[in-house]
Amino acid sequence: MASNDALGLYVDGVDLKVAHVARRGRKIILLDLFNAKLAQKLEIIPEAPANENNTAAITEVFDRYKKKKSLALAVGEPYVFYHPIEIQGKQKPDKIIARIIEELQATRAGVTKEQVQLLSSTAETSFVGVVREQEIPVLDLVMSARPFLGSRMPKIAFVESSDIALVNLVKTNYPLREDEVTVIVYVGVEYTRLIFMRGRHLFNIAPIISEGADSFSVQNTIYSRILLGQDNLSLPRIDQVILCGECKNFDIKGFLSSLLVGAEVDYLQLHRVDVSQLPAGGADLIAQYAVPIASATRAAVGKSRSYYSADLTPYKVRESQKIFKLAWHGLLLAILVFGSTFFFTYNYASNQNEISRVRSDIIVKRAQAAEVAVLKSQISTVQSQFGKYSTAIAILDSLTPNTERWSDLMGSLSRSISRV
Repeated sequence: MASNDALGLYVDGVDLKVAHVARRGRKIILLDLFNAKLAQKLEIIPEAPANENNTAAITEVFDRYKKKKSLALAVGEPYVFYHPIEIQGKQKPDKIIARIIEELQATRAGVTKEQVQLLSSTAETSFVGVVREQEIPVLDLVMSARPFLGSRMPKIAFVESSDIALVNLVKTNYPLREDEVTVIVYVGVEYTRLIFMRGRHLFNIAPIISEGADSFSVQNTIYSRILLGQDNLSLPRIDQVILCGECKNFDIKGFLSSLLVGAEVDYLQLHRVDVSQLPAGGADLIAQYAVPIASATRAAVGKSRSYYSADLTPYKVRESQKIFKLAWHGLLLAILVFGSTFFFTYNYASNQNEISRVRSDIIVKRAQAAEVAVLKSQISTVQSQFGKYSTAIAILDSLTPNTERWSDLMGSLSRSISRV
């Protein structure tokens, strides 16, 4: 049975939120939720070493999950921002990204193609560019644990936008109709985000709200921003509001339910994820850990058409995780080595077969040669005997001439002796 374990990480303030998700065949299981406190907030400080206490926190996370797992990181603003764009006709993604970079030059000079990922929106001519900053503190935090973990260091599957992660989680856990308008409300420790969906598609990511769970007026701000978004986007109604993050810390469900008549308001539910193996009370934390759950689920499932797969992992990080890296010339050399190995192996096998055949022939020839040697010896013996017979015949033949003369002489001699 296919299986894959993944960890999802998301930093909100000083909370390092972790979700452990596993895939068992076609079943997705949420196994654990964990919160490690950072010593201080993560910030971009050029050329500064990672805070040792923060490194201890991330090392604690990896020590908690002994078995090596794939790692998915989610990041939000200010390290990720969005640039919507409308195009005319069909254009290649690289051309659209080039146009996004060109439009960003006025406000954010220095943006490269590597920093931009393209997502299609509801309409075929509407796209959203997901742009990451050069530095991602949570990624630096994870990499700071490498000297302490060695081979136990998990492989980073991807870095994604926390907002896109929430869209992926909702679209794979809710039966959304094509004309249904859904608002995802994520309340963080210091900020709030509203995401509008139409059917199963991303429709709009509203500007970030600089109020979080610690603000007394955040409920009113969320309500007014939902109405503002509905008006600006020309939405006829709001069908569903899904609450995530720190929403359970105050009664925002009851507040919005009383004001948004006809809309279904509820905390995030995982309809296609098994949560039965969570510890007691763990199911109540699902909305709070929505982002790391979303990232871990996508990493455990792997490639799927159901997901917006915008990977913001820097090129240098992806390359550093490769055990065996090849440039084009190295790849060509590898192909040549493989080809020559195949060629010589094939020839070796062919030559071995020929050698075996020749050796068999040699054995047969040697047996035949031995038989010939026996026959040759027998012929030599017969020839020797034949030679003796020939000599005897020659002697006999030499005695045959003048036999009558000698017979008369012997007869006379015999008679003379008789007289005497």
